[in-house]
Amino acid sequence: MAALAGHVESITILTSAHVSVNATDNKGRTAIFLAAAEDNVSAIEKLHELGADLSARDHRGCTSVFIAANRGHVTVVEKLIELGADPLCLNDKGETPLSYVKRRHSRVSSGLEAALSRKAKRESSTGFWKTRLFGRKHN
Repeated sequence: MAALAGHVESITILTSAHVSVNATDNKGRTAIFLAAAEDNVSAIEKLHELGADLSARDHRGCTSVFIAANRGHVTVVEKLIELGADPLCLNDKGETPLSYVKRRHSRVSSGLEAALSRKAKRESSTGFWKTRLFGRKHN
């Protein structure tokens, strides 16, 4: 809950009391999911500094990148990717964060689409990134 409220000091206090930054709720979400959902970059930075798993998945196989992307939090998506989160990871339905958002929303902001595709384009010149970026349903 400290991550949700964005209390960076509370996050530090809890971890010094040996509370894991990777503890999950009943849906498999960690503190970094909550910070991503609430558009809280400072909490994400602190959680990452304390060892939060950027690859942690919830009960649907989604990571914090999916959560931030679904909420339209471009700055959080960019920060998570900058810290090492994979914008091409697949959830349990074989969707990437971008294909997940496109399925759930009629419009996707150009900023969000750019944030999710920027790293993928940089990492591959073979065209494989596009297959992964849009997920198996959009090959």
